[in-house]
Amino acid sequence: MFRQARRKWTTDRIFTRLAGLGVATVRVGFSGGNDDGGITGIVATLASGGEQHWEETYRDEGAYQVVDGKWTFVEKKAEPLTEHQEMVNEMAQSVYDKYGSFAGEFYVGGYFLWDVATGKLTEHSTREACDFD
Repeated sequence: MFRQARRKWTTDRIFTRLAGLGVATVRVGFSGGNDDGGITGIVATLASGGEQHWEETYRDEGAYQVVDGKWTFVEKKAEPLTEHQEMVNEMAQSVYDKYGSFAGEFYVGGYFLWDVATGKLTEHSTREACDFD
């Protein structure tokens, strides 16, 4: 039986942190299809009425390079992520949990809404099949 690794940032923990930051909602926008897609923007609306724009962080773990005449994987040492950035990445992960790499003959666009007042995460999107004719 397949078991997923336990996540550091659970949905409940995210909502608790957002409330502590004075956030009312967060919209995680996305679009994609045909093996290409991703996050289009993350906007936090504060209870006070202002907005903050957040971004997911990509970790460049390294690349293959020729070292002493041989192809070798050379790791990059990266600074650890802040707790805030870990949370933002986990919020973005909700999109990839649903759509993966956006593989398939479809197009989808929309957003996931994290609503702090209700403690609910909801998806608002449209999906359509791709017509190649």
